[in-house]
Amino acid sequence: MAFAVQPSLDLRLFKIYAPGADPMYANVRSLYAELSELCSEDPGLVLTTTDDGNAILFHTDCSIIANNFILRPEDDEKIREVGVLMSATPQEIRDNRPDIKYLLIRMETFKNTFDGSAFRQWPLADELLTLEEPPEGFETIQTVFTETNGEVDGVYARLFRIVRD
Repeated sequence: MAFAVQPSLDLRLFKIYAPGADPMYANVRSLYAELSELCSEDPGLVLTTTDDGNAILFHTDCSIIANNFILRPEDDEKIREVGVLMSATPQEIRDNRPDIKYLLIRMETFKNTFDGSAFRQWPLADELLTLEEPPEGFETIQTVFTETNGEVDGVYARLFRIVRD
Protein backbone atom coordinates (compact mmCIF):
# COMPACT_ATOMS: atom_id res chain seq x y z
CA MET A 1 0.00 0.00 0.00
CA ALA A 2 2.78 2.44 0.92
CA PHE A 3 4.48 1.71 -2.40
CA ALA A 4 1.26 2.51 -4.28
CA VAL A 5 0.77 5.96 -2.70
CA GLN A 6 4.43 6.95 -2.73
CA PRO A 7 4.24 8.97 -6.01
CA SER A 8 1.33 10.96 -4.62
CA LEU A 9 3.22 11.73 -1.44
CA ASP A 10 6.31 12.90 -3.31
CA LEU A 11 4.46 15.01 -5.86
CA ARG A 12 1.70 16.54 -3.72
CA LEU A 13 1.96 16.10 0.02
CA PHE A 14 5.38 17.64 0.60
CA LYS A 15 5.23 20.28 -2.11
CA ILE A 16 5.15 23.91 -1.01
CA TYR A 17 2.40 25.77 -2.83
CA ALA A 18 2.07 29.48 -3.51
CA PRO A 19 -0.65 31.22 -1.49
CA GLY A 20 -3.99 30.51 -3.10
CA ALA A 21 -2.19 27.87 -5.19
CA ASP A 22 -1.62 30.68 -7.71
CA PRO A 23 1.80 32.31 -8.16
CA MET A 24 0.21 35.32 -9.89
CA TYR A 25 -1.96 35.91 -6.83
CA ALA A 26 1.02 35.52 -4.52
CA ASN A 27 3.03 38.06 -6.52
CA VAL A 28 0.49 40.87 -6.07
CA ARG A 29 -0.84 40.07 -2.62
CA SER A 30 1.04 43.03 -1.13
CA LEU A 31 -0.83 45.33 -3.52
CA TYR A 32 -4.14 44.09 -2.15
CA ALA A 33 -3.02 44.96 1.39
CA GLU A 34 -2.06 48.47 0.28
CA LEU A 35 -5.34 48.84 -1.61
CA SER A 36 -7.26 47.75 1.49
CA GLU A 37 -5.71 50.60 3.48
CA LEU A 38 -6.41 53.10 0.71
CA CYS A 39 -10.06 52.11 0.40
CA SER A 40 -10.60 52.14 4.14
CA GLU A 41 -9.39 55.76 4.19
CA ASP A 42 -10.90 56.85 0.86
CA PRO A 43 -13.29 54.28 -0.67
CA GLY A 44 -13.45 54.13 -4.42
CA LEU A 45 -13.78 52.16 -7.62
CA VAL A 46 -10.76 50.15 -8.77
CA LEU A 47 -10.03 49.50 -12.43
CA THR A 48 -8.31 46.14 -12.74
CA THR A 49 -8.66 42.92 -14.67
CA THR A 50 -11.52 40.59 -13.91
CA ASP A 51 -9.04 38.07 -12.47
CA ASP A 52 -7.88 40.56 -9.83
CA GLY A 53 -11.47 41.57 -9.14
CA ASN A 54 -12.14 38.52 -6.98
CA ALA A 55 -9.10 39.07 -4.77
CA ILE A 56 -9.89 42.77 -4.40
CA LEU A 57 -13.41 41.93 -3.26
CA PHE A 58 -12.00 39.42 -0.78
CA HIS A 59 -9.14 41.53 0.63
CA THR A 60 -10.56 45.06 0.55
CA ASP A 61 -13.67 47.19 0.88
CA CYS A 62 -13.07 48.61 -2.60
CA SER A 63 -15.56 48.43 -5.44
CA ILE A 64 -14.67 46.90 -8.79
CA ILE A 65 -16.24 47.04 -12.23
CA ALA A 66 -16.26 43.26 -12.78
CA ASN A 67 -14.78 39.98 -11.68
CA ASN A 68 -14.56 36.76 -13.66
CA PHE A 69 -17.89 35.31 -12.54
CA ILE A 70 -20.42 35.53 -15.34
CA LEU A 71 -23.82 34.90 -13.83
CA ARG A 72 -26.04 37.37 -15.67
CA PRO A 73 -25.96 39.21 -19.00
CA GLU A 74 -24.97 42.36 -17.08
CA ASP A 75 -21.80 40.60 -15.88
CA ASP A 76 -20.76 39.96 -19.48
CA GLU A 77 -21.33 43.64 -20.30
CA LYS A 78 -19.14 44.71 -17.37
CA ILE A 79 -16.37 42.34 -18.44
CA ARG A 80 -16.46 43.91 -21.90
CA GLU A 81 -16.32 47.34 -20.27
CA VAL A 82 -13.13 46.37 -18.44
CA GLY A 83 -11.64 45.20 -21.75
CA VAL A 84 -12.41 48.55 -23.38
CA LEU A 85 -10.91 50.46 -20.46
CA MET A 86 -7.75 48.34 -20.53
CA SER A 87 -7.34 49.38 -24.18
CA ALA A 88 -7.69 53.10 -23.40
CA THR A 89 -4.98 55.62 -22.59
CA PRO A 90 -4.43 56.66 -19.00
CA GLN A 91 -5.61 60.17 -19.86
CA GLU A 92 -8.86 58.84 -21.37
CA ILE A 93 -9.57 56.92 -18.18
CA ARG A 94 -8.77 59.93 -16.01
CA ASP A 95 -10.86 62.33 -18.12
CA ASN A 96 -13.84 60.12 -18.93
CA ARG A 97 -14.26 58.01 -15.79
CA PRO A 98 -14.28 60.25 -12.71
CA ASP A 99 -15.70 57.33 -10.71
CA ILE A 100 -12.42 55.37 -10.96
CA LYS A 101 -10.05 56.25 -8.08
CA TYR A 102 -7.51 53.44 -8.25
CA LEU A 103 -5.88 51.35 -10.95
CA LEU A 104 -4.12 48.03 -10.48
CA ILE A 105 -2.37 46.82 -13.61
CA ARG A 106 -0.08 43.83 -14.23
CA MET A 107 2.22 42.94 -17.07
CA GLU A 108 0.60 39.48 -17.06
CA THR A 109 -2.57 41.02 -18.50
CA PHE A 110 -0.77 42.15 -21.63
CA LYS A 111 2.16 39.78 -22.10
CA ASN A 112 0.22 37.14 -24.02
CA THR A 113 -1.36 39.73 -26.29
CA PHE A 114 1.70 41.42 -27.71
CA ASP A 115 5.15 40.85 -29.01
CA GLY A 116 7.76 43.49 -28.27
CA SER A 117 6.85 45.63 -31.29
CA ALA A 118 3.10 45.51 -30.70
CA PHE A 119 3.26 46.67 -27.07
CA ARG A 120 2.50 50.24 -28.14
CA GLN A 121 -1.05 49.16 -29.09
CA TRP A 122 -1.77 49.00 -25.34
CA PRO A 123 -1.26 52.61 -24.23
CA LEU A 124 -2.36 51.83 -20.67
CA ALA A 125 0.37 49.22 -20.24
CA ASP A 126 2.89 51.17 -22.29
CA GLU A 127 2.59 54.30 -20.15
CA LEU A 128 1.97 52.78 -16.74
CA LEU A 129 4.26 49.75 -16.79
CA THR A 130 7.24 50.90 -18.84
CA LEU A 131 7.76 54.58 -17.98
CA GLU A 132 9.74 55.60 -14.90
CA GLU A 133 7.28 58.35 -13.97
CA PRO A 134 3.51 57.94 -14.31
CA PRO A 135 1.60 60.30 -16.60
CA GLU A 136 0.00 63.42 -15.22
CA GLY A 137 -2.86 62.67 -12.87
CA PHE A 138 -1.52 59.27 -11.77
CA GLU A 139 0.30 58.68 -8.50
CA THR A 140 2.25 55.45 -8.13
CA ILE A 141 1.35 53.83 -4.81
CA GLN A 142 3.34 50.60 -5.06
CA THR A 143 5.30 48.61 -7.65
CA VAL A 144 6.03 44.89 -7.70
CA PHE A 145 9.10 43.88 -9.70
CA THR A 146 10.06 40.59 -11.33
CA GLU A 147 13.36 39.08 -10.26
CA THR A 148 15.70 36.41 -11.55
CA ASN A 149 18.49 35.23 -9.27
CA GLY A 150 17.97 38.25 -7.02
CA GLU A 151 18.30 40.72 -9.91
CA VAL A 152 15.36 42.96 -10.85
CA ASP A 153 14.14 42.22 -14.40
CA GLY A 154 11.31 44.67 -14.71
CA VAL A 155 7.91 45.75 -13.51
CA TYR A 156 5.38 43.01 -12.78
CA ALA A 157 2.51 45.13 -11.44
CA ARG A 158 1.70 48.63 -10.25
CA LEU A 159 -0.96 50.21 -8.13
CA PHE A 160 -1.96 53.81 -8.86
CA ARG A 161 -4.19 56.45 -7.38
CA ILE A 162 -5.87 58.67 -9.98
CA VAL A 163 -5.45 62.27 -8.88
CA ARG A 164 -8.03 64.79 -9.96
CA ASP A 165 -8.19 68.54 -9.35
